[in-house]
This record gives sequence, structure tokens and C-alpha cells, in this order.
Amino acid sequence: MARKNENESKIEYYELYDIPRATVGEIKSQIMMSLKTKQHRGVWCIVGDAGMGKSQIIHQIAEETGRIICDIRTAHFGLMGAGIPSIKDAKSGDHFKIKLPEIFPAKNEKAIVFFDEINQGAQHALAMFFSVIEDRRMFNYFLPEDTLVVAAMNPNTAQYAVTQIENNAALRRRLKWLYAIPAFKDWLKHAETPAFHSGDTAALGEARPCHPGILDFFRNKPTTLDDFKARQENKQYCCPATVQTISLDAYLLEEKGIPLYKDFAVTRFASSIGVTMANQIGAFLKDSSVEINPMDILLKFKSVKKRVEKLANDKALRQNFMNLNTDVLTALLTECPEVKKVAPNFLKFLMVQMNDPIGGLMPQMKSISKQNKSADYLKKFMREIGQYDEWVEIHKRIDASHRSVDNDIR
Repeated sequence: MARKNENESKIEYYELYDIPRATVGEIKSQIMMSLKTKQHRGVWCIVGDAGMGKSQIIHQIAEETGRIICDIRTAHFGLMGAGIPSIKDAKSGDHFKIKLPEIFPAKNEKAIVFFDEINQGAQHALAMFFSVIEDRRMFNYFLPEDTLVVAAMNPNTAQYAVTQIENNAALRRRLKWLYAIPAFKDWLKHAETPAFHSGDTAALGEARPCHPGILDFFRNKPTTLDDFKARQENKQYCCPATVQTISLDAYLLEEKGIPLYKDFAVTRFASSIGVTMANQIGAFLKDSSVEINPMDILLKFKSVKKRVEKLANDKALRQNFMNLNTDVLTALLTECPEVKKVAPNFLKFLMVQMNDPIGGLMPQMKSISKQNKSADYLKKFMREIGQYDEWVEIHKRIDASHRSVDNDIR
């Protein structure tokens, strides 16, 4: 029985509930199609870990389409007993008339009704929204024709205290489910625009992109954007939402003349993303010359070759080089650059490595491509590098290394 539970725990949430995975960009495209075609049947429900950027998708769509957001926190309605109060109104002829919160859109208003954290509400509160989701009305209130309804929720796992909405068949059949997965390319595209800090104008005075120094750090280390391990261990963790926080911190610290690598700044970062990650960012901001941008390796390897060779040959920095390997593969399989441009540089990068890191290359590439839904790109990339003599030479080196180990064992 214990073995069965252990195996079940390895099943991902989206596999357990048979939900399609999609990147933030893909989810945005799906919702935009429903909005443009005025498809009201089947309300999109975005499932994903806290800080993944679920609500950010809705804010981007609202900004781009000139809509207001009616942000309804489902959990709050559980504090109101029956959910939403009603009043007697004999003058209108209705026996009861619902008294809606002011946040609901008014007549002819262009809006997105966003049921955030929909599985945080009590069952009686959720029941109040069935008719809004399905019939676009609640008692005597009707949603404006041009209103889009969207929901979001955290997955029902040990990490979140939520109701098991997945077991509510009546609500489930009214929703169109998508599971949000990390996509560095989508995040980077957003982080480079002023929309990144459009909600922080009170502090900054204007909308701004992600702070340049913070953005450079994540360009160099894309795998750190989502600190899955820290989240699983219930520590402060890095994610798109907390990066926005420390980016704002960075701007405000600079305005106060405080260096971003000093203890005061690092402590401020650490309060959002944890001490370990904050120390890495502080060290990077103090001296980024020791860091190697993975996209430089893929697009202009010659310019960083000496630094890569130095790192590869330093046994004391072996873990740093292993991390660089992962960063390069992540950049390759999330940003998906033109294969003909990156294939020769990628092979040159492999040629300077020892055999051990190369030996684990394919399983790692397969895993990253699965996570980022870039399996088709990986196949195209592998076909391209298969045409180079260096790829044949790399395979020979790996085979020779394996034979050597085999002979030592025998």
C-alpha cells in the first residue's frame, strides 16, 4: 500500500485531472479568442501555482482591450453568510432584490469579471456564482453583453489550503480548464515592457519595465525564475510575482541612493525571495562580469569561449558549470532561437566540456522540453545538429568514456 501511495504522489496535478498544459502566452491567446468571438459558453479557469502570473494574464488582456477588471475574491463571500445579501423591494414588484457589490460591472460597461482563487470559497458562496458563470445573471442582475468571465485557482495539493472544487461536477462542467506552466520566454517578453510595473505607478510615478539589473540576472540564470524546490519546502521562493516585487524594490532603493548589493538591499530582496536567492542577486549586481549569459553561448560563443573554458576546467567550480549547462538548455528550449544560428555554437559549447556533463544531456533536454512544451523544437534542433561532424565526435567521446568506466568495473 505504501508503494502505491508513493507512485500516486508522483502523478502531476494536470495528469491526475486530465487538464491541458499551456504557457502564459498560450493561455492569453485562448482567452483573447473567446473575448473577440464573444464566446460566453464555457468559462476559462486557469489553474497554477501561486505567483505563476495567472492574474497578470487577465490584467494584460484588460489593458490591451480597454476593459476594467471586476476582481472577485471568492473567499471573501464566505464571510457573508449566504454569500450575497438581498433586500425587499415591494415598489418594483419584486419580492426580493439582490444587493450586489459595487464591483460588478454596470450596464454597457466593458469589463472582465475575474473570479480569483475560486476554490478558496465556501460551497454556499460558490453556489451563488453558478448562474453568473452559466447564465450570465444572478437573480435580477444581468452581466453586460460585452463582459468576459474568467476564473483562476491554485491546484488542490498539499501546498494550498483550498476546497476540492475538482469534485464539484456541476461547477466543473461549466469551466474550460488550463494548467499554467512556466515559460521564461513569455515572462521575458512581458518584463521588457512598461506593462511590467503598470500597477506600481503610485510608487514609481510611471509604468516601467523590470529593473535592468534584476532583468539581466534572470537573463543569465533563467532556471531561477521559478524556485520550485524552495516552494515545495515552504520557504520564501522566487516566482514571477516576487520578481516584480524585488524589481520595484530595486528602483526604490536606487532612488534612495542605496547600492543594490549592500546588506540593506539584499535583506529587502530576501524578504520576498529568500536569503539564498537574494545573495545570488546581490553578488551578481555587485559584479556581473563573472557571469556568462546563456544566450551569448548560443548566439556568439566565440565572445565567451575563454570564460567558458576557464569555468569548465576549474574543478572547484564544477557545480557552477553544471548550473550553466542547465541555464543554456533552458534558454535554448524556452526561447527557441533559430536552429541554424545556435546549432554550431551549441556544439562548440559541448566540445569544451568533460564527458560527464554531456552524458546526461539528452534526458535533461527531454525533461526541459516537456516542461516548456517545446518537444517539436527539440526534434528540429536535433535534426540540425545531427548534420555536423562535431556531433559525431561528441558521441565518440561519450562512448569512449563509457567503455573506459566499463573496463574499470570489470
